[in-house]
Amino acid sequence: MPRILPITIALRTLQGKRLPERCRISAETAIAWLRSVSGQDFGVDAEAWAGWLRSNRWAYYQTPQVKPVFESDAGCHLVTIPLRVNRHGCPMVGIPARAKIEITVSQGRTLEDGYQEMRGVFVSGNQAGLRTLAHFLLSVSETERSGFHQHLDPDTFPNYYRSPEGYWLTIGQWESRQDRRRKRNQADTSSLEK
Repeated sequence: MPRILPITIALRTLQGKRLPERCRISAETAIAWLRSVSGQDFGVDAEAWAGWLRSNRWAYYQTPQVKPVFESDAGCHLVTIPLRVNRHGCPMVGIPARAKIEITVSQGRTLEDGYQEMRGVFVSGNQAGLRTLAHFLLSVSETERSGFHQHLDPDTFPNYYRSPEGYWLTIGQWESRQDRRRKRNQADTSSLEK
């Protein structure tokens, strides 16, 4: 399946045109994407956006730079994170300057007061750091590249990532969305044959 550019998704959303399920976004998100790329604000006026884009074709190849959108629904907090990929299909995650996380690995032990410390991996950070980690996780999960992985380490991300024990964190997936779709289609086909 060919990749649909984010600005095409945004424009088609405002025009009320059909999009694959994986590409559906809200009108608010579409407007935010268009504003971030163009510096213009035509609101929900799809015709005005289409006219501007016809004169500024370069905008189709820009990646929207928008902050996560927070929506509240019956006490739940939904965080929407824009997923961006480069021309090779690899996810791209921007790291805010204030974002910090720390990975600590504990082998477990008994403390002086008899308390048993759990054995495990502990992830801690500030809000921006944890949201950035979530962004990494979602970006890797949604890539079209089978076996894609992302290393987080202090050499690559010195201002963001810290591990006192010197551990790297590698986020990887075993199969791409395309592989999962192929398996689902094979399962559907085999069930129809029975």
